[in-house]
Amino acid sequence: MRLFLYQLYQAAQTLKRKTGLVTSVVLTMGLALGALLTTLTLYYVLVLKPLPYPEQDRLVLVDMQGSVKVPNRDFIYEFNNVGALMSLYQSKDNFEQTAMAVFGSDILVNSPSARNINLAYVSPEWFDIWGAKIIRGRAFGPTEAINIRNPVAVISYELWQKEFAGSEDILSKTVTFSGSTFNIIGVVAKEHIPPQLANTGVSPELWLPWGFNFLASKYIGQHLDPWVNNYTERKVFVIGLLKGGETATATSNELSRQLKIDWQENAPQQMAQAAVNAQSTHIKDFLLVNQQFTLYMLIAGAVGLLLIAITNITNLFYSRLSELQFNLAVQAAVGARKKQIFTSVLSEMVILMAAALLLAVGLSQLGLFTVKLFLSGELPRTVELDLGWFTYLLAALLLILMSLLFAWLGTRKVNYVELNRSLITSGKGTGVQVTKRSRLILTSVQVASVTALLVVTLNLFYNSYKVITTPTDINLNDRYSLTLSFDGRQRPPESEVVPFNQELVQLFGQQPEVEKVAQSTSFQWQYGSQTEFTYQNQQIRTALLAAGNDYFEILDQPLLAGNFYTVSDYIWTTPTEEANQNLLPDYQQRQVIINDQLAKLLSTDGESLIDKMLPIGTVKGIVKAVRLPGEQSVQPRAYFPMLAQRTHFLFQFKPGQYLSREQIVRLLKSKDPRWTIMKYLSLQGEKDKLVFTDTAISYVTGIIALFTIFLASVGMYGMFSYSARLRKREIGTRAALGATSKGITWMMLMDNLHAVMIGGATGMLLLIVGSYIYAQDMMTLVSLQSLLVIVIAASIITIVTWLATYLPLREYITRPPMYCLRVADE
Repeated sequence: MRLFLYQLYQAAQTLKRKTGLVTSVVLTMGLALGALLTTLTLYYVLVLKPLPYPEQDRLVLVDMQGSVKVPNRDFIYEFNNVGALMSLYQSKDNFEQTAMAVFGSDILVNSPSARNINLAYVSPEWFDIWGAKIIRGRAFGPTEAINIRNPVAVISYELWQKEFAGSEDILSKTVTFSGSTFNIIGVVAKEHIPPQLANTGVSPELWLPWGFNFLASKYIGQHLDPWVNNYTERKVFVIGLLKGGETATATSNELSRQLKIDWQENAPQQMAQAAVNAQSTHIKDFLLVNQQFTLYMLIAGAVGLLLIAITNITNLFYSRLSELQFNLAVQAAVGARKKQIFTSVLSEMVILMAAALLLAVGLSQLGLFTVKLFLSGELPRTVELDLGWFTYLLAALLLILMSLLFAWLGTRKVNYVELNRSLITSGKGTGVQVTKRSRLILTSVQVASVTALLVVTLNLFYNSYKVITTPTDINLNDRYSLTLSFDGRQRPPESEVVPFNQELVQLFGQQPEVEKVAQSTSFQWQYGSQTEFTYQNQQIRTALLAAGNDYFEILDQPLLAGNFYTVSDYIWTTPTEEANQNLLPDYQQRQVIINDQLAKLLSTDGESLIDKMLPIGTVKGIVKAVRLPGEQSVQPRAYFPMLAQRTHFLFQFKPGQYLSREQIVRLLKSKDPRWTIMKYLSLQGEKDKLVFTDTAISYVTGIIALFTIFLASVGMYGMFSYSARLRKREIGTRAALGATSKGITWMMLMDNLHAVMIGGATGMLLLIVGSYIYAQDMMTLVSLQSLLVIVIAASIITIVTWLATYLPLREYITRPPMYCLRVADE
């Protein structure tokens, strides 16, 4: 051990004089290992790390799905049902414990900033099932059961500090939402990480009893049966703790059996024939849904960069061994065994890899911070991302593995007979050489990694760049959307809200800054909604949006046939209809506007669809299909009329003008001070948010592609330069016999292209196998875009190969042949 420590000291002293080598190794391996540490840490946190909740392996999300065929229509109505979810929540036979929640947001009226707060309406068991500790006061209990409206609240530690400055008398404070005041009864511990179930990256800051959510208020406040409460807008989350030994699959089967019995006993007559079933999904699987492929791609990219870096460092280290030849020869001459020479070489690698890993750890910390800052809305559990024991243990393992790998790769080339001969001849004409086979393998591995990485990253970059740069087909400039919230204990009935909406449209339209205003949602509303129906024996799936009058005119979406909506087309639902359990939408009376993309699917012979009755409504108009922000292509889409009671407004302001938030508040107060702003958004700003994921992907893939090209260039230059040095005598001899510079360059290029072509073919084989495993479809690699990307990647590799071949040769082919022959003997 003492000898190795001494060797480390000597290696450090020697490397001080080799700043070029140290800089190259540290930067190359630091960047590659930093990317690997970041991606593997991300994978560990998202996939391998246990959730920060007790009994996390037994926690499941319990959901229900219902569907029923609409009478006289080839249309399947899909729904969730509050009564069914409550039945699952109350199913104590299958779980040790259950809890229920609905997530939302509301204006904290008594906050100095009157800001929008993310909150959750929960059953009393919610805190216990997640293991949340209460550091002040208490959690919810029997007095906050699901059918009891006790106005109390539990707040997060962050909200306590931010809004109440950590006040010690917090339990005497209140919070006010929508006209209701809630007494604060508890504060959750700072260490608790609330599960992000409704939206990735969004955690509740405050919890209210279940009875105050908008779904519960329908059956508690209006004394209605929860089984008549279908919903599609917000999700009810039921969480169950499985009994010991039970599986999610077996529990799902039993829950479905019980739910069908409960449905027949409690569901309204018109819904009795609906198909219902229950599904249990492990919480970890639910949180990670659709993220596995992204993680695997990131890891594959990091591993590819590491392979390129390893080939580069291997080549640099072979050159370093040539410099160390005399020292190694002396050690061999005085009796040093192969193991002792190995530890001598290993000492240098330990120093270099330790420095590289220090840089890698720093870059990993920066990478994780960037992920938390920019991708918290795309990836789950980013709040838990940080350097921990896993990252440091992984760094230590990489230090050991990389040091041993490079030391082994180097010393296996040491020929002890040649070392002794080199000592006798003072090193002339001999050296630690890399065999042609080794150079072929190194170059092929590097090119294979470069090929696979470039094709994948350029494909991803192109797809994201296309989404970002392709102009949207609607006009978003000077367009804003407004959503109101009622600051009162009980929202007014529709008979009051509808005329109030019309008065606001008139009031907003009178402002000098406003070009046009309508009671309407924007393209964001129900952005991802889909429906499926049958028409003329063909199955149609289409996207859905809600639209009001002037929606299409404000967004400059042309009408191709028929008419736009008017206010008289808005959909009315009344308490009487709800009490009569009219749960199925009245498609017989509904108007629908479709785009021409959907029209082509419905009418292949070009027949007019105006006034045609579809399963989803009667066609009132056909508009031009448009690509919405964040979409890669134009989608078939149907537009339903607005619900008359919706307090959504769409503005078109005059160029360069708009109404400020304060101005709108003053206008609202002049009409009814109980109404306030929930959301007021620039549509152009929302478009930027919708394409943020593609923006991030384009940056990441662009950087990876550039780094890949840079590493490939450096590595291939080093390898081909080494090959040229070995063939100096041959180059000089050929030049003396009359070979031209162009001929010599062509000869070397053909030799180098042999390894490049093997590597390229290997990289393409990896892509084909990966494409088959992931997509089960070889056509993904023969599409026009992919073929173009393959041609671009091949062109880049060819150019790099030519430059890496020609530049080292210039020293020899631009001088007299004697120069090469003389240098070859030195």
